[in-house]
Amino acid sequence: MTDKRTHYGTLEIEPSDLKDKMDSGENLYILDVRTPEEYKTWKISYDKHLEPSLVPLDKLSSEEMIRNIPKDKEVITVCSHGMRSKMAAEYLSQLGYDVKSIRGGMVAWNKINDVALIPCLSDRNMKIWQIRRISKGCMTYLISYFNDAVVIDPPCSSVTSIFEIAKNNDLRIQALIETHRHADHLSASRTIAKETGAKLYLSSLEEYETEPSKINGLDLNFLDDGKRIEISKGLSFEVIHTPGHTAGSMSFRLETLSEGGKPSKKEIFLFSGDTLFVDGIGRPDLHDRIDEFSRTLFLTYKKLSALPDDAILLPSHYSKSMKHKEPIFKTVGEIKASVKAFRMDENEFISFVVSSIPPQPMNYNRILRLNKDLLFCNILQLDDLEAGPNSCGIQS
Repeated sequence: MTDKRTHYGTLEIEPSDLKDKMDSGENLYILDVRTPEEYKTWKISYDKHLEPSLVPLDKLSSEEMIRNIPKDKEVITVCSHGMRSKMAAEYLSQLGYDVKSIRGGMVAWNKINDVALIPCLSDRNMKIWQIRRISKGCMTYLISYFNDAVVIDPPCSSVTSIFEIAKNNDLRIQALIETHRHADHLSASRTIAKETGAKLYLSSLEEYETEPSKINGLDLNFLDDGKRIEISKGLSFEVIHTPGHTAGSMSFRLETLSEGGKPSKKEIFLFSGDTLFVDGIGRPDLHDRIDEFSRTLFLTYKKLSALPDDAILLPSHYSKSMKHKEPIFKTVGEIKASVKAFRMDENEFISFVVSSIPPQPMNYNRILRLNKDLLFCNILQLDDLEAGPNSCGIQS
């Protein structure tokens, strides 16, 4: 007789294995068995799988519902933590379906990353990897010039991907940079800095905990507007204070070294954190000063509007579904044309922002406090702390 636990094990799939199946184009049917309320808040939405089918577990025995589930596809069931979906998989298996339940559910899927390369046409010695947390929308950047590398805005869930890229490309991580104190994920900057001996760069205006006993061993450096981060000849970042999402938000301008000394071939990249996105604007309400921060954000966008139209914007979040290996970026000119907030006067802008605030990120006050203390990734159980969708921007 087959042990029931063994049988359950054969009906489960690791989130990383599911992503591999999606990336290879396998014929899958994603079935969410949570409640409609849970589904509406946060669901799997990746590449071709944008709208998974929803059949709550307590409705699954309905003949009408069962008829709509195809038998010519592998069925993948999902819930919050993998319990309800495992029960659904067991039931569907008895009905003859080829079915698997996502081990750990949405909470485990929330840790999965996809990686894309940002095109860098003017200098073949520079590479920019965009490491995307596909369920949360977080985007991290690993920028290398020859063998020196810098990491911008790493969450704990992306540490493995960062080290894999560094190892596979023989890179030395020289610096970690935080654009601001994040409210939706725990930062991995201190963890990576300790592991590699790299310098850690933080905004001087973000009120981090810097008591010597708590940052022992860190090569900690604080940033102000106009400073430069010099890593090597080809890795030099200009610090631009871009407040509004937070008081101390910083963006980082990177200009390539054009081959042959031709200025017309240089490229400008702006790592904008959560100040500006390719499809929207930063939210100014997470520090309870929405009117003040909205005005500040308006002035920040006036400042960024002065950048060349062909400058490439690389934000730290994306709110739509991601496609495998497809990089996410736009030029400043494209954003000025498509993001309507750029064309508003100050009063119109503030009115629009205040009336368009999305739901606040789950546990954001606690995550802000934890990131203030520059904690290591292994200090906390992150599964439920970081659950939920990307809520860092306003669609515009």
